[in-house]
Amino acid sequence: MSEEALNKFGDAIKPFRNLWRSVRVAALAARRNERWVSIGLRVTLGEGNPRGVVHVIREIEEFLAFDIELPFSEMGNIVRSLVVDGHVPIILQPTAVIPEPIFLSKTPEGPVASVAPLHWDAPFRSERLQSKQYYKIDRTFIRTSATLDRMYEILPADVAQRINWRIGQETEFENLDDLGRTLIPGWTASSDSKNAEILALLPFDLASASPGRISIRAPAKAFANGLDLKLTFKPNGRAQRAKLPENTSPEQDGMTCAEYVFDWPDGAEIVKASLYFANQMVDSNEVGRWDDAATARLALNSYFDPGHKYLKEFLSGSEQNRGKSRQELFEIGVMRLFGLFGVPAVWYGGGGSLDQRPDGCAIVQDNQGHRHVILVECTTDKPLDKLTAISARSVELSARLGKEVDVIPIVFLQCEPLPPEVTQAEESHIALIGKSRIENLISLLDRHWIRVDELIKMLSDSRYPNLFRTF
Repeated sequence: MSEEALNKFGDAIKPFRNLWRSVRVAALAARRNERWVSIGLRVTLGEGNPRGVVHVIREIEEFLAFDIELPFSEMGNIVRSLVVDGHVPIILQPTAVIPEPIFLSKTPEGPVASVAPLHWDAPFRSERLQSKQYYKIDRTFIRTSATLDRMYEILPADVAQRINWRIGQETEFENLDDLGRTLIPGWTASSDSKNAEILALLPFDLASASPGRISIRAPAKAFANGLDLKLTFKPNGRAQRAKLPENTSPEQDGMTCAEYVFDWPDGAEIVKASLYFANQMVDSNEVGRWDDAATARLALNSYFDPGHKYLKEFLSGSEQNRGKSRQELFEIGVMRLFGLFGVPAVWYGGGGSLDQRPDGCAIVQDNQGHRHVILVECTTDKPLDKLTAISARSVELSARLGKEVDVIPIVFLQCEPLPPEVTQAEESHIALIGKSRIENLISLLDRHWIRVDELIKMLSDSRYPNLFRTF
């Protein structure tokens, strides 16, 4: 299976092999049974020139961490060693950085000479939006991964604490978590589940410094072999293809940049730029018509609240000086958030409704003509009480409106929900939106993700167990 996984990964990255220039290996490992065992590993194929050693921490007893970039020619040896042999190979250049192999799994107790290689998943593509949200990498990439041993099996709690203190005392990092996040973005010491990952970053980047101008950064070799840029205008306007230059002057790292200038069609507010290479879409980005907003609605909002400053303060509870309680400001922030997504929510809080009614509601119709009622409750404390109340009101309202209307009960809270609250919300089919989900909604606005249909589906799906915990 390891050979099969290696071949599948090789096939997936084959069109881009001559575009990469470096392979970066970042790892954290602990001493176990007289050998080094990984507690986090990421191998990244990139377009930049190799920088050599970035970090090496070897002096802390029972712990090892390093981050090194090597020439791309080393990629085959490193990947085969990981997938087939089950360990990071000895790395001797530019100096003897890692004089011993780092195994991906601990040795079983007893006189066992080696361990079986791990199971590596089939390669999959992570688009830029997903990569940024889950991996802290603003780039499309192809990934394969294997699940490592659990953290506690390699680093018992007392050993982990001792390493944590020494990292804080002897290095520029605050603790193990800080070190791990720096070497492997997305890695956390608190999570027991760890992975070995191989990421092939597609060396393409679409950006826009101003409306009406798309910049493309890619290897000069890619321009010479044909890049195709497609612009799709929304909500009104036709798609068009851009002619990009074939002859470009490469920079020192072999990359080059080009710009494409276009005119906005009447009625268009967003353009989706899609870049193709080797008959594959390698990057996409959405650009708004205005300097600081994707749509006229958000452009208007930026006049009143640039950068969502007050919205963020209302939702986080950090703003309490406007003659209103923290609870009222939170409710106002939630209703404003819906308005920015194009959902006409009505605020009934602040004494504006019969007692025991929810704080707000909205009714929207999707593209299929189905009507949805969003029933909103907001709380800065005691979520369990709110869950019970909104569940009853949801049933009551559904009976009044009839089966043709879907009632979506939602509880917003300023903190992260606790496990009992998550369980009760799922059992009652209530969408529970805590601190991290609110932050993600705001980030979706910043990324021009403002389609009402998709928002309704997101909130509706989040009522059911485990389907939407990551949002």
